[in-house]
Amino acid sequence: MPYPTAREQAYAAIKYVAEYAMEFNVDPCRPVAAGDSTGGNMTVAVTCCQGMQRPGHCISRRL
Repeated sequence: MPYPTAREQAYAAIKYVAEYAMEFNVDPCRPVAAGDSTGGNMTVAVTCCQGMQRPGHCISRRL
């Protein structure tokens, strides 16, 4: 998978959950991104990059 496809897919998943928060029964004002191993790296990459490049979808916590 060529770079940055994985990061873009991870961001798309976070954006999807934020947009359909009520259907998932989650608070759209407090999104949290979490991951382990590669998922942890993706969490950092997505939250850091999206904050600089895509304002509007703010991640409130990282695990």
